[in-house]
Amino acid sequence: MPLARPLPDFAVIGAMRAGTTTLQKMLATQQGICLPAMKETDYFIASKNHHRGAGWYQGRFDDRLALCGDISPNYAKRDVFPEAPALLHETNPTARLIYIVRDPVARALSQYNHAWLTGSNMPEPTALIDSDAGNHIINTSRYHWQLQPWLKLFPEDQILIVDFDDLVRQPQTALPALGRFLDVDLNSSTLEQSNSSAELGRMPDWWMGVRESAFGSQLRAMLPGGLAGKIKSLAAGSGTAEGRKPPSFPEPVIVALREVLAGDAAALRRDTGLAFRNWSV
Repeated sequence: MPLARPLPDFAVIGAMRAGTTTLQKMLATQQGICLPAMKETDYFIASKNHHRGAGWYQGRFDDRLALCGDISPNYAKRDVFPEAPALLHETNPTARLIYIVRDPVARALSQYNHAWLTGSNMPEPTALIDSDAGNHIINTSRYHWQLQPWLKLFPEDQILIVDFDDLVRQPQTALPALGRFLDVDLNSSTLEQSNSSAELGRMPDWWMGVRESAFGSQLRAMLPGGLAGKIKSLAAGSGTAEGRKPPSFPEPVIVALREVLAGDAAALRRDTGLAFRNWSV
């Protein structure tokens, strides 16, 4: 039976390593909110799941009377998936969008660590900025640049920018603001940061090999979110207690990252009026 309204009602479009998993776990406990069992449907990405069609996408939502949300940090990877804003707009031009941002340098370092821990072939930190991988990581931290295609299609009042620091440190303030944006009551609670590098570091090599394979990607898409999380916890428990650790970043590389990202951060502050006081740039 066709829906009376297009989905999603709202989408969390990113950024990667900026708290989307934390927000997903928080929203999953709220009455009146429906999220797909799989955290990242990636439906609005042509090379991933858009080919599965509207029926497949609508079937991801169990409670269509609730406010239905889609969460994927891949939607704000403009250099890799530039089609996401247009595909989402074609499906629902009235969707509300949430973009979580974090200190751009801290987020970039976290993405590097995540890629290294999940088995990606990453350059040494000293070679990162001049590499293709480094260019992608830097682009993902250029939040102002990432927002421009979305702003061309969606009015500003349909886009909410959330500072990760506020979400974690001041949930009693951040969550009501998010609720007002979504027009739903959200109960504040103590949040724990999820999907940490420490957890990934405890994963055994066999798990990382499965996770990053084509089979692993298909398996994650089919498993309910709760079951996938339990399997992940069990895998982490089977790894070494101290965990694997990515290489540390020399201070000159961190300074260079700040210099590269400073202009975009300034533009974001200028256009949004937000201070981002705890950022290093």
